Amino acid sequence: MKIDHEYFLMRRNLTIESIIRQNNITSYKAYCLLMSNLRVRAPSSEIFDLAFSIVNPIGVNDENKEEELRGKKNGTGKAPARNASVKKNTDSTSQKKSNSKASAGGTRNIRKKKPAK
Repeated sequence: MKIDHEYFLMRRNLTIESIIRQNNITSYKAYCLLMSNLRVRAPSSEIFDLAFSIVNPIGVNDENKEEELRGKKNGTGKAPARNASVKKNTDSTSQKKSNSKASAGGTRNIRKKKPAK
């Protein structure tokens, strides 16, 4: 007996899109095979096609991906641009604070143990 597809998605807090991305699904047949192995009724092909088009949009993005792939294959691909607004983390201030505590020599608040009666 197979579980309903909507119930399966709801219980596992999943979406069809997330399943397609995580499992690199490229066709409705592959999705049906995956659902069959999980003992879940597959959705209609229209629902799958809609989700697949969201994950893999057709248009300008595909042309950019093709250009990037060609550049990587030829060894002429550009390195990704670094974000100039990202500030480097310098721990100089935290080192100064820790050094000043160490030089103070035991001025921490530590409760002394009372002798047992």
